Amino acid sequence: MEARSAGERGCGGPSPAEAHAAPNVLATRLMHRSACLVLSASGSRLEIDGPPLGKRTVAGLAVGGALGNLAVALAFAQLLRRGVVAERLAFVVAAVALVHAVWGLGQLLPLPPFRAGQAIARGLRPPMRFVYAAVSFVALSVAALWALRAAGLPPYFVVFVLVIVASTSALRDAFNDLRDDQSGVAVMTAMATKLLRQDQPMRAAEMARRALANATVNSNQRPLLLILAWAAIANRDPFTAHGALSRLPRRRSHRAAASCSRSWSPCV
Repeated sequence: MEARSAGERGCGGPSPAEAHAAPNVLATRLMHRSACLVLSASGSRLEIDGPPLGKRTVAGLAVGGALGNLAVALAFAQLLRRGVVAERLAFVVAAVALVHAVWGLGQLLPLPPFRAGQAIARGLRPPMRFVYAAVSFVALSVAALWALRAAGLPPYFVVFVLVIVASTSALRDAFNDLRDDQSGVAVMTAMATKLLRQDQPMRAAEMARRALANATVNSNQRPLLLILAWAAIANRDPFTAHGALSRLPRRRSHRAAASCSRSWSPCV
């Protein structure tokens, strides 16, 4: 299950990263979804409530978010160009424009650490997703080593370090997803969902427990926890239901019953 650790923050006070993610957050609100930006040492991720988004929607969010950041950068650059910004604020406005421009361009790169790459990776099967993440990690590492050839330590090398950390995290997630796939987690999840819909909650709960024992990826654990919770409710076992729901992220668990009660199927 995905939970915020002590080193993570999000959904609290505003931060620079939340400002960068504002276009995507606005887009999710227009889709009548709630979203939360979670920050950690390996980067940031936007958690969106409700069923999984389609491939086109994910790609649209990636491109739309990047274009939104580039539009903000262009707007601030125009303010500087027209000289309407006070001289003492020019440095701050220039920094905001530069950060938004770099952020927007970075998110369009087809590499897993960035949103465009994540959108591409979501459409791949686990084995190909792992290969894609590994190739991206190697490419970014080579780029960072090339940056070291410059005289002294280039200012943008820090950006490469942060990107490599995020790429390592993406490679780890792809590897864990591959392990889950080889352990049959996806197959057992489909079987548990089918058993729950066929009004066989005891067998569905047993299958969900077996799958949870092998599932390591958050997106694979969430539907299993919801299956287990609904099976426990059908079996009049409030303790198991509460235990399963308590393992969900807090912001999702209190909506689980309302969003899934009509479909008898897991919402992720």
